[in-house]
Amino acid sequence: MADTDWPERRAIIITSYRAFEEWGELFGNDLMASAALDRLTHHAQTLIIRGVSYRQRNRRKEVGGSPEA
Repeated sequence: MADTDWPERRAIIITSYRAFEEWGELFGNDLMASAALDRLTHHAQTLIIRGVSYRQRNRRKEVGGSPEA
């Protein structure tokens, strides 16, 4: 028997470097992207982090670039 209410009882974390507005291009279809985002964000808490990631900042230091860029 399928467990259809598992999203209501379990946590899942999904990360992306892309903004929601860019998902249509990634899916190749705006309707499919909209449907996927609708299901992923239903009852979700969305956290948007802006700025340079620590990984990217450290990589820039390694190659001699500005860590703030």
